Amino acid sequence: MNASTLNPTGTLRLTASLSFSMQHIAPLLPEYTRRYPDVSVHVETANRYLDLIDNNIDIAIRTREFEPDSNITIRRLAETRRILAASPGYPARAGTPRELADRPSMRCWSTPMPTTHTNCGSRAMAR
Repeated sequence: MNASTLNPTGTLRLTASLSFSMQHIAPLLPEYTRRYPDVSVHVETANRYLDLIDNNIDIAIRTREFEPDSNITIRRLAETRRILAASPGYPARAGTPRELADRPSMRCWSTPMPTTHTNCGSRAMAR
């Protein structure tokens, strides 16, 4: 090991969703910055996928199966569980989806469990 491995310096830029950052990254920052005082941590919270190159991102935590840029290395960190739920009266008013393709026409809220919810109507599905 060399000195730069033991005493890293510079800026670490990472991106993740707001809910993931608040729940998982923020609690770790005090210990990380105590352990590596010469590293400045910049967390870009976004409920969209930032371009890693254009935004000079070192680490991105995402909840999708693939990365469009084949030059970017991806690693599976964990699995998320998703559920589809409705209030008792909503299917009576809006209809009951029979398949996943029916969902974009419905008003929905989507989030990895267990975090705060963000709206994901049909416009968000077209990302």
